Amino acid sequence: MNRAIWIRLCMVVFALGHGVVNAQANVVVDLEVRLQISPDTYVPPGTVAYVDVEIINHGPGTAMGPEVNSSFFYDWLPALGREAGFWIRWTPSPAPCAMYYIHFDPFPGNPVPLAAQLYPPSLAAGQSVTCRVAIDSMTLMEHRYTLSFAALDGYYYSWRPGVTDSNLANNRAELELRFSNLPEPLAQPEVIPATSPIAMAGFILLLAASAGVMFWWRR
Repeated sequence: MNRAIWIRLCMVVFALGHGVVNAQANVVVDLEVRLQISPDTYVPPGTVAYVDVEIINHGPGTAMGPEVNSSFFYDWLPALGREAGFWIRWTPSPAPCAMYYIHFDPFPGNPVPLAAQLYPPSLAAGQSVTCRVAIDSMTLMEHRYTLSFAALDGYYYSWRPGVTDSNLANNRAELELRFSNLPEPLAQPEVIPATSPIAMAGFILLLAASAGVMFWWRR
């Protein structure tokens, strides 16, 4: 099945299963996002890194439907005939988080821009949940990417009516990822300019040695 169609179906199924969430009135929350990656932010080709996305509600109100959106990345899978890159995917644990994708139609010939959307359960004041995603590295080229996740209490990048966050500064966290590793350039031999003092001294010594050899040979 075409990947874009599959993504749309997942979004429709989620929307049907999610149902209509009643708007809250004058609710104040304080959502915080923390990221932890293992084993490292450097992800060599053919390996996987795991990112734990922790969502915390410092209250005082309840976040009825938190949504956590990743930064956009490109659909660069080798199976699609494009340059291999990396892929953010869901892991089966831990429950009860759910993950879906949102995408925009690209210009012809360009890769599909995607974002991962995490849907943890409702969080009362003081509660937290951790969702895990996997980063598959498939690139042989040096590439850096800033992966971020931002939280809100709403749906599709929109806050629910009547809900505000008392501290937006902690709603977003990011990691600097590095893929592949270009070899170090070969050491080049040092080139000494012909007009440098070292080169001139060497030339004088060479002339002196040549004159000595010729004087000895004539005798």
